[in-house]
Amino acid sequence: MEIWKREPEPNKQEEADGYIRLARSLLAKGDLADAVRLFDDALAIDPGYHEAWIGKGEAYLRMKDYPEAILAYKEALAIRAEDPEVRKAYASALLAIGRTDDAIRVLNLAFHPGALPDLKKIVHELLSGGMYPEALDLVDRLTALDTGDARLWCLRGTILCRLSR
Repeated sequence: MEIWKREPEPNKQEEADGYIRLARSLLAKGDLADAVRLFDDALAIDPGYHEAWIGKGEAYLRMKDYPEAILAYKEALAIRAEDPEVRKAYASALLAIGRTDDAIRVLNLAFHPGALPDLKKIVHELLSGGMYPEALDLVDRLTALDTGDARLWCLRGTILCRLSR
């Protein structure tokens, strides 16, 4: 992936930086489509511009265009694989479309008792998104890890009540 190691010309980099500043401003104002366009302009100059991919992913995530957000975050991770904030945002986009196992992989989590606190956060994110069947599936897998965790069983009961409505 040598393309990520290329440096654009100095004045081109300044132009890309200007697009990013403007795009960030539009993103803050909620003008998401125009922000995406400016992030794309920066990426046309420098395809390895990490912040442009992150911003583009954030805009698409806020637009609820999860497949596009996933693509943008995937590109950002190809540039900086260990960026924890990008991993969290990428996982959120995956969770929004029900790809729980992929989100768990992106977060470098595994099903073991030590990961329960982080896995429970994923359950809560699924619940806040109204994704009750996915949350129930994950809770069932977590109760298999720790059958004595009363909070997990209560959470399971809550999810079942919401599903029965």
